[in-house]
Order: sequence, then structure tokens, then C-alpha cells
Amino acid sequence: MDAGRKCGLYRYRMDYQVKIRGYRIELGEVEAQLLTVDGIEKAMVTAWENEDGNKDLCAYLVASEALSLPELRNALQPKLPGYMIPTYVVQLDHFPLTPNGKIDRKALPAPEARLGGTEYAAPRTLLEEQLVRIWQSVLNHSQIGIKDNFFEVGGHSLRATTLVAKIHQELHHKLALRDIFQYPTIEQLVQVMGEHQTQHTYVSIPVVEERAYYPVSSAQKRMYVLSHLEGGEVSYNMPEALIIEGSLDKTRLEQAFRQLIARHETLRTRFDMVDGEVVQRIEPNVEFNVEHVRASEEETQQYALDFVRAFDLAQAPLLRVQLVENGPQRHVMLYDMHHIISDGVTEGIIVQELSQLYAGKELLPLRIQYKDYAVWQHADMQSERLHEQESYWLKTMAGEIPALDMPTDFARPAVQRLEGTRLDFAISMEDSEQLKQLVPLKPDQPCTWCCLQRIARSCINIRGRRTLSSERRLREDHMRSWGA
Repeated sequence: MDAGRKCGLYRYRMDYQVKIRGYRIELGEVEAQLLTVDGIEKAMVTAWENEDGNKDLCAYLVASEALSLPELRNALQPKLPGYMIPTYVVQLDHFPLTPNGKIDRKALPAPEARLGGTEYAAPRTLLEEQLVRIWQSVLNHSQIGIKDNFFEVGGHSLRATTLVAKIHQELHHKLALRDIFQYPTIEQLVQVMGEHQTQHTYVSIPVVEERAYYPVSSAQKRMYVLSHLEGGEVSYNMPEALIIEGSLDKTRLEQAFRQLIARHETLRTRFDMVDGEVVQRIEPNVEFNVEHVRASEEETQQYALDFVRAFDLAQAPLLRVQLVENGPQRHVMLYDMHHIISDGVTEGIIVQELSQLYAGKELLPLRIQYKDYAVWQHADMQSERLHEQESYWLKTMAGEIPALDMPTDFARPAVQRLEGTRLDFAISMEDSEQLKQLVPLKPDQPCTWCCLQRIARSCINIRGRRTLSSERRLREDHMRSWGA
């Protein structure tokens, strides 16, 4: 059991949705597809949070016979995208129940069996052994074979980024993120590393001296600008909800948050303009309180909707917390952070460390903070390598570039607006299969990428010619957004 569950904190969305690696997943949809598999009588899917703070889907199943995990994965692959296929599967004789007949989630066993489908193949060379150890560390999995597909044994885009960094740090081989997608097994990756014998010494990000302010990262600069557009005030909010069952010490919870804010400089960071440039300032102390209200479970949903509101990026912390008390033994903790100081990985770290601090544990000090990365990135932007890339694109894009005038139903407004609506609809299985055939998807590749390729091809067809290899640029931009 992880630290969060030991102290009574665990993440669970009130609307039975979870967000994993940036994807919002309806657990009911996954459960419905599991129930279509022969032999499965009951299914329940949860978001299991590992010791490293990452979340994976875990399926608890009651079946008429012992399930074959490879066959189960093969049955789900045509029905679900890779990110919706459970990483873990636990087969039970029956679901544990509470006295009132509901499934007792706290009594569910910790998952162990991963839904992979490859027979184990041991490493044969020193390099394969080194890669196996790195994969075991990244995936938190004790048995990794050289034929295991990274994305079928718990890997995903964020872990692939960590994998690339660890290989660079420990083996001095600098791989691109796309290499993990193209060569997802150790057996394949060894061949790629063998072809590229040039080694790159890993250099740690240095700790920056204390300053009045620091540059922001390129991602922060982009979000700062977009957050100030009309209609973009809450576009980069990252709200979450945790249900806390059992007794709760509210004073200790607030103290744990204050310790967390003292530990992470990003939670004490505000943003300002200096000489026309966006900068970040780190406050030594910030005022913080957990708002406490009492409400019924029915009223909690409205509190959650009202909780999300715009942040003032010039005021720290860019974090707010509200505790909704449904009763002595049940609370819902709403918390919201701005994306300019947080991301999907950060969310897991926050919950994990909050649980540990609430339990009275001491955390190891952090070697570097995010501002150290921002300064390092800013210095790297002045490097010869970046200047060469800049020169290439300036030369490639020289001259008059024709505007892409696509036919649309409505005239494009002079000022971009972020207004929109949501349209829910269902498509037939036949249409779904045809959509999947448009572009072959990899295990962790969403339909968004399929749409990007189709849009690129549509642009090309409308213009009647290929402009600077539109499809390739879209693909590269998509990979670059994941750090490739």
C-alpha cells in the first residue's frame, strides 16, 4: 500500500473520471469493454497510484476461469486506445464489500500482475543487462525481458522521457524520445545504440546563485502569454479532487501543505515583467491557508465547479486548496495549481509528498529547483547548436511565405477567442474501426495524432502542393512537445 493510502488519502474523481498522463479517462468505458471479453463476469477499474507518484489503470476482475493476460490484452487492443488499456490486472473470486453492500475499495489488494504479453527473454550482453536495470528502475518492475515492449509493461510518454534521461546519465548515450517509440524493446534499442557509437557525457544541471529574479523557461513564457489572452484566464488551471475517508487532522493537513510550499520553490513563485521580458521571482515565505467548508455530498459538486477560478500570476502561491467536509469520516479536498508551475508529473509528486509529510516522514532535500532548469535552458538557447538551428530555419523560411487560406464555415475573427462548447456523440463500431485504420497508432499514441496527420494532408490537398513538408513538420512539432 502506498503512503497516501496508509494515512487515509487517495485520489478518486467524483465523476468517475481520472486523468492519467494528460488523458481524461471514463473508467466506465474501460469496464464496459472488459465485460465484453469472454469469461469476465464483473469488472472494476481504478487509478492506482504507485510509490513514485505515477498513476496507472488497474482492473479488478471476477471471471469464470483463470484469465490469460496476453490473450486479455490482445482482446482489448482492437477496442481501446493504448492509454485506456489497464496496466495492472487483479483477478478475484469476489469483490470485497462494505456492510451496506458497496464495493470496499480500501480492501482491494495491491496490484502485481502487469498486462504485458511477451514471453520472458533474459539479457545476453552487458549493454542489455544495463538497459534491463534502467527499465526496472523507471517502470518499478522487477522482471523485464529484452523482448518486452516498453509501452506494454507500464511505459508511457512521461516515463519514456525519464528513460531517455537515465540512459544518457548512466550510459552516456543520448537518444531521442522518438527512438523509444520506434524501438520499444531492449533488443531493438541495443541495435540503435550500437549504430550510434558517439557518446555524450551527461552534465547535471548546475545550481544557480540566489538572484532577485530569474528567467522563465520557454514553456512558462508561452503559458504566461496565453493566460493573459481574453478567455484564457482559467485555460491553464489544473484542478483535482481527492476523497479522504476516515478521521482527518485538519491542522496537520494544513501544516503538511505549508511544509510542501517551503520545500518547492515553484509553490512560492510569482511572475513579473522586467525590461519587457517575463521573469520569475521566488518569495522566501507566502501566506497560505486551507479553506474549510461543510456541505453534503450532493452540494460538493457545485463547490467543485465554483472552486476553479483565475489565478493572479503576480501573486504567490499559484496554489489553492479547499476542504469540503461531508461528515466526520469523509472529506473532499479540492486543490488547483496553475500549469505555469506544475504539470502531470508534478501532480503525482505533490500528492505523494503531501501524504508522506502528513504521516510525519522526513523527505530528502532537493538538489535543484525548477528555476535552475530555467536558467540552464536559457543559457542553452545561446549555444552554437541552437544558433545553427536558428540559421537553418531562417534560411528555409526566407522570402515571402504564402498564408494558408483554408475554407471555413465562419470568418476568422481579428482577435483569437477561447470560447467553445462541448459536443457529445457516439459513433458506430464500423466507423470506429475505419478511424483506427486511417493511421496505425502505437500503444501510447492517441487519436489526436491521427487527427494531426489528417489535418496536415487536408492542408496539403487544399493548397494543392506540399509546403516545407507539412506532414513532417507537424510530426516533429508533436514529438518536440513531448521533449523529443
